[in-house]
Amino acid sequence: MSGRIDNRTNRVSESRAFEWVNMDLATPFSEALDLPVLVENDVRACLTWEGMRMGMLDKDQDCAYLYLGRAGIGFSNSVGGRIVRGLNNSAGEIEEVFMNMNDRLDDHLREVSLVTKARRFSPSVNSISDILKAHRMGLTWAKLLMDDFIGHLNILLQLIRAMLDPHCLILGGDITDALRTAPGLLPEGQFSFGELFEDSCARGAAVIAMRSALHTRLEAAMEPTEAPPADGEDGQ
Repeated sequence: MSGRIDNRTNRVSESRAFEWVNMDLATPFSEALDLPVLVENDVRACLTWEGMRMGMLDKDQDCAYLYLGRAGIGFSNSVGGRIVRGLNNSAGEIEEVFMNMNDRLDDHLREVSLVTKARRFSPSVNSISDILKAHRMGLTWAKLLMDDFIGHLNILLQLIRAMLDPHCLILGGDITDALRTAPGLLPEGQFSFGELFEDSCARGAAVIAMRSALHTRLEAAMEPTEAPPADGEDGQ
């Protein structure tokens, strides 16, 4: 799910989308399904799948995933095949980065913000697809909006390249899925498109679950068996 996830305790530290703080999400699902449950950030799940699909995790290469979505933006990266989580499991929570005192980065990159701005000129706009349609029609307000979007996206891409220089940088999310239909709009050569966001997220979750189950079985198999009683003890 989206938000700050503590993978050690399976708790949602904070989720802006659901307005949750310190929520135990694993227990009710585990009780209902009678199965062990893991809770993971959706962007990290996407990174897990995309890194595996592209062979990056197996090669111990650095990989990064930038999510551009309807309600927010997110980022995750792996170094040497291991996901970077940070001190408080908050590595990659970039939506609260401020450009200045009253201007956050996600105000320029998330779909909700773009649609809100677009409705000042065209109240019928409901999605990034509507904005892109207006952009193809050459409407000035749509061009200004997309110029602002691309400008801030370029800043973010350059920062990622400058600070991390990953072997691959993958773009995903609801906005990215729509931008696939607008060739030439995004800067070329700086990234590659991932699979559709929902598909990457689901497949990444499956990989994480599979790895966890395999790890649990290996740990159980490696546990020492009970030693037989020594000579002279009961049972001999």
